[in-house]
Amino acid sequence: MTTYSLSWCIGVGDDADGGKKRSPAWSDIEQKLSDAWKRSGTVTLDVSDGPDIGPQSLQMQTENAQAVIMLGVDDGAEYEVRTYSEGLHAHDVEILGNRWSGKTVCSDLNIVSRAFREFLDTGDVSGDLLD
Repeated sequence: MTTYSLSWCIGVGDDADGGKKRSPAWSDIEQKLSDAWKRSGTVTLDVSDGPDIGPQSLQMQTENAQAVIMLGVDDGAEYEVRTYSEGLHAHDVEILGNRWSGKTVCSDLNIVSRAFREFLDTGDVSGDLLD
């Protein structure tokens, strides 16, 4: 059985707080996603004990209710990053100091939550969410 570790940094500057939790429940993950969505930050769900090959880490970086979602996949030879690609922004968007193509920016917390729930439940995120 795969074990996960949840880590987060919510808020920015002096207002930031972070932490880590091993074997999080869905309610823990959902709360951190919601908090980060409201205040900016990052939430990461890592495989801490499980297969060495395949999806290893899912991360959301968010600011101003806009997020990038990235799934890190180790295929044994390379480390590939799959991202959301259905964004509707015509221009690049800055999130936490990084510029992202508008196509990779998600403005719907339900989609972000769905990706994290799929990763927790199945160990992967479907191709219709992340390319």
